[in-house]
Amino acid sequence: LNGSQGIQGETGSQGDTGLAGTNGIDGSQGIQGQTGSQGETGSQGDTGVAGTNGIDGSQGDTGTTGADGSDGATGATGATGLTGNNGADGTDGDSAYEIYATNNTDPDLSEADWLESLKGERQEGPMMYTVTEGEDISTTSTDNLLVTGMTVTPTPGTYIALFNAQMSSDTQSFDFDRGVADLTSLYNELNLLVATSTHALDFGTGEVLSPGVYDVNGAVTISGTLTLDGGGDPDSIFIIRAIGVFGTEAGATVELTGNAKPENIFWLSDAAMSTGAGTTMKGSMLAGGTNAGAIGLGADTNFSGRLFTKLGAIILGANNIITVPTNNGPFNLGILSTFAMWTSDGGVSDSASSVIRGDLGTAEGELTIYGLHAGEKYAPGSSANYVTTTTYSVYLNGVEVANSSRTIKLDNSIVSLQAMVTVSADNHPVEIRWKVSDGQVSLGHRILTLIRNGY
Repeated sequence: LNGSQGIQGETGSQGDTGLAGTNGIDGSQGIQGQTGSQGETGSQGDTGVAGTNGIDGSQGDTGTTGADGSDGATGATGATGLTGNNGADGTDGDSAYEIYATNNTDPDLSEADWLESLKGERQEGPMMYTVTEGEDISTTSTDNLLVTGMTVTPTPGTYIALFNAQMSSDTQSFDFDRGVADLTSLYNELNLLVATSTHALDFGTGEVLSPGVYDVNGAVTISGTLTLDGGGDPDSIFIIRAIGVFGTEAGATVELTGNAKPENIFWLSDAAMSTGAGTTMKGSMLAGGTNAGAIGLGADTNFSGRLFTKLGAIILGANNIITVPTNNGPFNLGILSTFAMWTSDGGVSDSASSVIRGDLGTAEGELTIYGLHAGEKYAPGSSANYVTTTTYSVYLNGVEVANSSRTIKLDNSIVSLQAMVTVSADNHPVEIRWKVSDGQVSLGHRILTLIRNGY
């Protein structure tokens, strides 16, 4: 056994190196010392053997689209192809006459005659007829009468008829008793017409009504849209007579078609009459029976016609528009021909937002007008004046030419008419007729000219 270690002596001089001893047994691992500072990087070693490929990973999300590439250059034009063979000739089409013959199973003209019929034909006879009269004439007639000297009897053909003259009339004091009488006369004339049909109490909801005189045994109501179809006749009339009250639902609309005109439409009632809000109404409303009552228009009513009552007030609502027709129609309105509103016994009033185009008045009542009004006002006891209304028309062989009449309400005016007339026989005259609402009108410097159409 080794003894205990003695005190270390001084270091002696180094002796000769001894023989190397055999390696001793490795001792156990000592405690790890602290990490030393990193040494310098060594030189790269040789590349190792490549490892085996790993398993493919899942596909990643699609990347954003790259910008468009620039257009490639246009290629050179190819060589022209060979010309194809001509197609076969098509079949000849039918001639105009063959088409005519096909559309007429029994054509009454040969091809030569048919071609001849297509040629224009010059009308024979004078190109123009004219008659003139210089002296003044006058009339008080309320029915159409011949204007003296204004008659031409031309040869058959189609003509443009032109009439010109100078008219004058005297201003007159308004006659309130005459207004009462004229309204009564108008109501009686309309009420005596023979009925052509009866009608249920309700009108409208898409209904189309033909001209005629309709009697209704009760109160009348218009709802939705009611169309009055004149069938192309400008003189067609519509008379609807009810023994009860007359009214329209809110938003009701009376439409005119086929040349129907407001001046030829009359709604008669033996009681009160009214319109609902937003109504569009055509024709004259006349409360004229023994129980005649007030007439009232709902807000936003647009009315083309006249409001007449023998007994009761006439009241306009907010935003009402009432326009009297420019023509008088087939019935004599007398002194009331220019009136939009008249009551023989009652007040007449409107709203500040209403618009009235036409005269208005009352024989017994008050006028309270705040809105826009174009026309005359006739209050009881006033010294209002009026001008006679005159109507001029072209007649052919005793029948008024459609759309040829003109109505004038002026002290002095130039009268000018124009119409197209087709004379079918030698003894069919073209003439000018006139009538007045009342009073007297004079006419001078008259000229009627017919110019032949076809030269």
